[in-house]
Amino acid sequence: MPRGTDAATLESSTLRRVRFLHNQAQYGRGLSFHRGTRDNLVHHILLEDVLFQGNEAAESGGGIQVRGGFRLSFSNVTFRDNRAMQNGVAISIRLIEASPAVIEMNDTIIESSHADSHGGAIHCSEVSGESVSLDMKRVRFMRSSAYGNGGAIFYGCQSLKITNSSFQSSSAFGGNGGALHLGRELECRDEDGMKEVVSFRDVQFYDNTAKMGAVAFFDAELPTCAIPYLEGSPNVFVASKPSVWSWEDFNTSVSGNAAVLGNLQATTPVNIKLFCAGTSDCTPTAGGLAIQGFPGMALTIEAVLQDFFQQLYIDDTLIVELWTATPNCLLEGVQQHRLQQGVAAVQSLKVRSVAMEPWNPVCDIVVRVPLSIYALRSVRLATLHVSLGASPSTCPTGWISENVTATARECKACPAGTFGSPGSDTCQTCRIGTFTAKEGLGQCDVCPIGHGCPAGTSIPAPCAPGFFQDQQGMEDCFRCSYGEYAPDHASAQCISCSMGLITPERGSLSREACVCAEGKYMVAEVGCKDCLKGMVCLQGLAPPEQEGGYWAEDLGSGEYSVLQCRTPFECPRGTPELCAPNRQGPACNNCLPNHYPTTAGACSACGSFDWLPFYAVLVCTWALVSLLITRVNAELSNSNLNKLTIAAVANQLCFVIQTFSTIRQLHIRWPEPVKSLVDIANLITMIDLDFLKISCVSQYDHPAIKLAGQLLAFPALAFGVSSIWVLHRVLRRTEIPYDHVFNILGLVFAFSLSLSLTALMPFQCLPNPNGTSSMANNPGAICYQSADHWVLIAIGAVGVVLYPVSIVSWAAWTTYQYPIRAATGNGLTLLYRYRFFFQRFKQNCYGFGLFVLVRNFFLALAPIVLVPSPALQIPTVCLFLIVSLMVQVRFWPWRTPVANLADALMTSFLIITLAGVAPLLDVSEAEATLVLGTLLCVPVLAPLVIGLGAMIWSGWRDVRTRKKWDIFLCHHKGGGGALARYLKIMLCKNAQCDVFLDADSLQNLDALFETVRDQTQHFVILLTAQVLKRMWCAGEIATAFKHRITMLPVACDDFRPMRTHEIEGIPSLWGPEQQHSLACFGIRESDVTSAFLHLQALIDLRMPRFGTSGQKLVIVREILTRCQLSGRGSGMGPIGSIGAAIGPLGDAEKELPVAKPRILITGAVVDAEALSICEVAEDMIQRRLQVVCSVIRTDEEALATLHYASYVVVILSRGLLRDPCFAKIMMAVFSHKANSGNPRSMTRSMSSRASERDLNLVTVIAVARPRV
Repeated sequence: MPRGTDAATLESSTLRRVRFLHNQAQYGRGLSFHRGTRDNLVHHILLEDVLFQGNEAAESGGGIQVRGGFRLSFSNVTFRDNRAMQNGVAISIRLIEASPAVIEMNDTIIESSHADSHGGAIHCSEVSGESVSLDMKRVRFMRSSAYGNGGAIFYGCQSLKITNSSFQSSSAFGGNGGALHLGRELECRDEDGMKEVVSFRDVQFYDNTAKMGAVAFFDAELPTCAIPYLEGSPNVFVASKPSVWSWEDFNTSVSGNAAVLGNLQATTPVNIKLFCAGTSDCTPTAGGLAIQGFPGMALTIEAVLQDFFQQLYIDDTLIVELWTATPNCLLEGVQQHRLQQGVAAVQSLKVRSVAMEPWNPVCDIVVRVPLSIYALRSVRLATLHVSLGASPSTCPTGWISENVTATARECKACPAGTFGSPGSDTCQTCRIGTFTAKEGLGQCDVCPIGHGCPAGTSIPAPCAPGFFQDQQGMEDCFRCSYGEYAPDHASAQCISCSMGLITPERGSLSREACVCAEGKYMVAEVGCKDCLKGMVCLQGLAPPEQEGGYWAEDLGSGEYSVLQCRTPFECPRGTPELCAPNRQGPACNNCLPNHYPTTAGACSACGSFDWLPFYAVLVCTWALVSLLITRVNAELSNSNLNKLTIAAVANQLCFVIQTFSTIRQLHIRWPEPVKSLVDIANLITMIDLDFLKISCVSQYDHPAIKLAGQLLAFPALAFGVSSIWVLHRVLRRTEIPYDHVFNILGLVFAFSLSLSLTALMPFQCLPNPNGTSSMANNPGAICYQSADHWVLIAIGAVGVVLYPVSIVSWAAWTTYQYPIRAATGNGLTLLYRYRFFFQRFKQNCYGFGLFVLVRNFFLALAPIVLVPSPALQIPTVCLFLIVSLMVQVRFWPWRTPVANLADALMTSFLIITLAGVAPLLDVSEAEATLVLGTLLCVPVLAPLVIGLGAMIWSGWRDVRTRKKWDIFLCHHKGGGGALARYLKIMLCKNAQCDVFLDADSLQNLDALFETVRDQTQHFVILLTAQVLKRMWCAGEIATAFKHRITMLPVACDDFRPMRTHEIEGIPSLWGPEQQHSLACFGIRESDVTSAFLHLQALIDLRMPRFGTSGQKLVIVREILTRCQLSGRGSGMGPIGSIGAAIGPLGDAEKELPVAKPRILITGAVVDAEALSICEVAEDMIQRRLQVVCSVIRTDEEALATLHYASYVVVILSRGLLRDPCFAKIMMAVFSHKANSGNPRSMTRSMSSRASERDLNLVTVIAVARPRV
């Protein structure tokens, strides 16, 4: 839009309580008034309580522009911070339409207005010839400025009245009239000469400045009309006094004004001083000066005489005469002037040509000063002011012709800002980039460097400070860019700040505006340096501050060493080396002596009783341990599944809390409130000695003291437990087995993750901004450089050996020995000591405890090892937890379903938590992208790898030649079924082998012979009395014989070798259907006979069914040796596999002593098969319940072991009640129960409390596949 708000109305209008803020237009950014379509209509506009602020016009009128005939009334109007690129910031009156304008201003403030040309507040010009009347009452002009003339008002109109107003701090930087510039159009009276049109009343001028005329500059062609009349005295004529105007005559006060060429004012334009220039040529003649002019030249003479002392010369007798000496030239006006008070009265003369006479381009005009004045040589002509005017085709360049009357014509000079071409009847505006500073010029000058010249420029506008123009002929100036400034007006170049300094905005005025950018700080003689990480560098020249959470050491010369702190509370933002109250040392790591840290980051002085929390916790811990020893540690046999579930879930909760403590060590920006929960978990599991005010006990807050205290917590607990145990033994009040004490100490395994993490903390070093690295929990200890860190490393290394290494090593060895110890009574007794480690899990998952310890160790190791790669921390911890979850779900290891389900859910929620905080990981975007892109390759390639692996595995199994079963047990179910079961158990205990027993592995009878033929390596036959007479056994033996399977017969006590004819008659014992079944498998009678004869020739092993366990073990080992399986050690396989290693062969025949059996097993011990059932039951119960069991064969054995037993298990089988041995055993059992009820028979020994136990009798019915 060409203007901000356009106003053209046909009737009166009112603008009340309107705000014009920050508008922009070419003319009149706030309001622009121009006439409507109806002629001779003056519009009346009332502006009341209106604000014009921050408006800017590209040319004239930053607030209001008046272009037509309007009557404007202002009341309580404010103009503030408006700007115009040319003239009139607040009001620009440029009457170009044929109607007068009247402007009344009451109670108005014009503040901080600036024009790049003329009229800092108001600019008035009459272009159309119509008059403009400006009447101002109670108007205040403050801080108005212009680069040209008229700092407050540039008035080129006819009527001006100012009453009770003030001009303060107005400036005309490069021109004249600091407050007022009064043009030559100003008239003293109206056309009738009666009514005054110019008056001042109660006007004040303060602190105005200009090049000439600090208060006012009169540019009137007739100076007598340029001087205002007194208000209320229209008949009093005030003579023109250009240099000695008495302001008191007009009731006007003047103070603090300053100008370059006159403190108060200057008069008419000083175009010529002593010597003429331009279009006139002044030369001295005898008694005067000759001036060559031309018709149409308006001549204004001012002659001032000065004496030798530069003072005005006063001589009333001196007369100055002027006349023309050229024919056809006329000189109108008073030609004789008398000096009054040293100054010639100034009147206007015009040079005209005579009508109808030849035109003379040059008219000689003589100015005569009496010769006597020159002769004195002490008085000289000081100033001579001349104004010029022009004609038609013969006018000089820069003038245009104009007919004045019918008898005279004259040339009129083109005004400043325009030029006249020869023969032209109109003046042309100077184009952009040019100007004319004087009237009557024929061409425009090029705008100089450091200035801007819009079209029609009369005075080049000097570039304001902060702007520059480095080329000639340009319209505007350019703002200095960032990092540059221009302190002076009319700058051709901006000055660079240098040294890396910048300016906050473009167009800076001085070097003081040069500052360091945000993120940099100033170093003397160096310049701006990049702000270090951990420091705050604000824009400016101030030194940097340390950021909250960092500690900066001032090294001098602008160098800083920055360490990362634990929290922003300990290292608050502020000056370098600033710490929270009562903290000291690098990174504010430690409290002052005899102070303890608080949660707010500061340290408080220790009070008289601040040592109490530490000792109170110590005493309470020992009291709790004493309670555990005497009350809580129940024996294994008295622990039901509910208690085991509670213990298992409690153990899992400990793991979860410790895992949160581990996750807290990762580079994660925890938000509230979850941050507080994680901090509480860390406080619980990491043994926070600051919470117990340990520094008030040790008197020093040192990381070595805290680390040593954390690592000594378990030895202190062990010492307390041992002390209480010894005290009980000394006082002999109660008997506490050592196994109970060891189980209580085993509770430390539940905190293995925290212990491992604590011991590894000295090795967790986080990088600092200064290039070093510090401990994560003690940032004041510089890793591998400071003495404190080496001390902490030594303590941590001892802790690593003491806790994770020792615990995992012990657990691995104990788990490896578990199958061996579980196989014997003595070994099982030793396992009581470790039931805290194995009791939580199922018998076939005894290795899960070791798995948990190893998992915990790797979880503690992850934050330490992965410090250089924070982006890998969460994926690694997630991987460990996912593997743990997969193993737990696969084997379901806990003894109760509730415990298994709780473990799976807790681990799942841990994984979900890690996935949720992954976006909060404090890593750079580039590092996160790289790690994520690499890790995603695993799930992308995993399906391909898994598919190929599955196909390769299946193909390999298809082509491999190894047979599935190492040993095939052939037996008669009625006479050797239990023996076969017992033998399989012994074989698997003593070697890692696969044994086929039809009761376990056979699913289809049709596949029985195929299994012998294709999947069996060794064929072991248990030769009992009826085995060779059974059709299926005969078929198995014949199949093995025909296909050359290694056969190993084991003869039992009841087996009798058969003669040849007996063997040949065996097939006749089978019915037709049985013979047909064998024939269907390709087995003939001859095959059976040949196989039996071959089998009897191989018999050399005999199984003593009523022999001792050692004797049977010899046969088992011999079978393994002949099957080449003895060299395959049992080891510990996957979780759930059971193996054992038996001692040297020479010790096998010895009966292994059973110490203190808890469960006695008996039955029809005189029956071989029933005895085998008892032996199988012994193994199954012992493995499942983890208690010592023993098979009782005689009453003597019963009496020797009943003191330790709690249960007697009777296997009910056929013929049991007819067994005399069983009867004797039962008599001994009931006799013992009767005696144990007598108080006199009770004994109290250090090794046993069996007499206090109730002996329970349990009966089990023996079936083909017994279950316990």
